[in-house]
Amino acid sequence: MSEKTTLGWVNEMGRSSLEGQDTANSSYSELKGSYPSPKRFVLFNVLPKSGSRTLNSVAMNVAAKQGVNVENTMALTTETKLEKMERLLNETTTAQFVYSHLPFIELNGTDRKVVYISVVRDPIDRLVSLYYYKRYGDSTEPGYFRAKMDQLNLSKDTFDECVRKKGDCISNTLFHKTIQHFCGISPGKAYPSHDFCLTMSKRNIRNKYLVVGVMDDYLGFVKVLERLLPDFFKGAVSFYEQFVKLSYFDVMKTKNKTGPSDKVRHHLRSRMAKEYELYDYVKREFDTLKSKLGID
Repeated sequence: MSEKTTLGWVNEMGRSSLEGQDTANSSYSELKGSYPSPKRFVLFNVLPKSGSRTLNSVAMNVAAKQGVNVENTMALTTETKLEKMERLLNETTTAQFVYSHLPFIELNGTDRKVVYISVVRDPIDRLVSLYYYKRYGDSTEPGYFRAKMDQLNLSKDTFDECVRKKGDCISNTLFHKTIQHFCGISPGKAYPSHDFCLTMSKRNIRNKYLVVGVMDDYLGFVKVLERLLPDFFKGAVSFYEQFVKLSYFDVMKTKNKTGPSDKVRHHLRSRMAKEYELYDYVKREFDTLKSKLGID
């Protein structure tokens, strides 16, 4: 895979234009780059338990109706996530929305642009949700995760109990997932230092992504997407608000989730300082983008 950058247009056509004008009244054509929208390839690459299936549901119900092909890289059997991504990028010609947990890596298509979008969650909240999700799942697959828990003999401890016992919930491999996700390291290669990944993550988020939202302001994230990618997300805000009102997304909430206590949160916060530095950076960038777009 070529190492050259193909996504500079996102920053040049997006962020730089935001810096120099009143973007609340600017047209989408000033942000979208030079390629026609029918060839647009939107990659939603996001960490698990960060509201990813929420946006996938929005895309399946909104983008698909506008002729966008909605794909994901889950439960693959004949190809890897990256192989499917490259196949869709190079062998298809219709507009694509692809949802994946693949970490950020620059993709080089033959003749089309890739638009990166993502969303992040409070690092401790995500860690807690993932802990219980592995054990109990949610309402979309009743019983599946309970059976998986019994098969793997996972602990039934609460998250606080797991922390107190120094169990699998506080493995060092879990404490830098966000900075590793955005670092830009090719699959199979070792991650460099955490400081390096933090620096690269900030750079990639600012220069390679059209937007990285925050889960605590999901409505704001959807509003930004509808504003910047109307050929994909026209009507997304209305759809999202209606489904929230009907509690539709509740079926995707992790079961039996409790805690963490303030004591555990304080302890983990000190161990996840770089995760929170990146999370706070994303929040500032996202708030700035919303302000410049005139979105409350």
